[in-house]
Amino acid sequence: ISIILFDENNNFLNLSNKIDIGSLLFRDHLQSNLSFNFKNKVILVTGGAGSIGTEITKQLIINEADSIIILDNSEYNLFQLQNFISNLKANHLFNTKIVIKLCDISNIEYVDSLLSNFKIDFVYHCAAYKHVPIVEENIFISLKNNSFNTYSFLKYCLSKKIDNFTLISSDKAVRPTNIMGATKRLAELICLFLNKTENVNTKVSIVRFGNVLESSGSVVPIFKNQILNGGPVTVSDPKITRYFMSLEEASLLVLESSILAKSGEIYLLDMGEPIKILDLAKKMIRLSGKSIKSKFNPNGDIEIIFKGMKPGEKLYEELLIDNNSQKTKNNLIFQSIENQINIELFRSLYSKIYISYEKSDYKTLFKLLNDKMIGYIGK
Repeated sequence: ISIILFDENNNFLNLSNKIDIGSLLFRDHLQSNLSFNFKNKVILVTGGAGSIGTEITKQLIINEADSIIILDNSEYNLFQLQNFISNLKANHLFNTKIVIKLCDISNIEYVDSLLSNFKIDFVYHCAAYKHVPIVEENIFISLKNNSFNTYSFLKYCLSKKIDNFTLISSDKAVRPTNIMGATKRLAELICLFLNKTENVNTKVSIVRFGNVLESSGSVVPIFKNQILNGGPVTVSDPKITRYFMSLEEASLLVLESSILAKSGEIYLLDMGEPIKILDLAKKMIRLSGKSIKSKFNPNGDIEIIFKGMKPGEKLYEELLIDNNSQKTKNNLIFQSIENQINIELFRSLYSKIYISYEKSDYKTLFKLLNDKMIGYIGK
């Protein structure tokens, strides 16, 4: 990423040294060679024009998938994806067939009409609202998109006997303190529930990981823009930490986890050690060729200020619920060992949550999300 712009007098400014994304991870770049060949496979990616979906598409093209069907409800993101694929094709010849459709997956009849001519082998369900502050202020639509749509869409996939379904989850689903995390935990439980009650043929799995450096929701583009504008760089709290991966790492390991799946697993990706956001901010400032302004260096270029924790924000994130995991064949992927879902208790809980959603009953909804199965500890 080159940080380049012009000032108000149209003079060229170059704030950088180029920032190598990998250098921000404070560790060696993880490597993963896929143990499976996607030749002759047809893959469906929901939310496929987002950061993770786009990189999964790129990796599937590299691994010579036969066809990739991309569904997304964002016209702008699809426009960006089309440009990305056009540039990719101009520079690297490939034979993978790409089908891109503007689609809300809650419309199952329309989804079915789009997919009727395909025999799909793998589904990567990336579609979700993930920006914590926005989801916090749009609870009901986020619950519908992240949780209820997962229920209806997975039921559809099971009815079509699709071979493999992977839910892209989040470390925020573990003991969630925000609505985004609670909706993703509910989506996880939905997958485990339907896998137990309605699944015959499909390998259903969940993959849970933390922040992706280049994603639209990452602090990296936020910090980059703040540095470009001369600062200040804003950090919630000096103690706040997060797990980070590169897009390439996350996408390759998501694909690898789906290959490992037998059904009903929750996989965790090796994200290294958590990184202090403050250290990340300092490193980005220095890699941009700037100095940090502080009481010890009052003539520095960029100041870092602490703005306080946002609603639902944690000081640190976790990947495990029951603090137990086991190794898999891939040393970068672990399987979370958690208590088995109680089918009848979840059936009742899900029904009550859906009713409270239909009634727009905030009070009951928050009480239900606090149920120990979901573990929401927010407001």
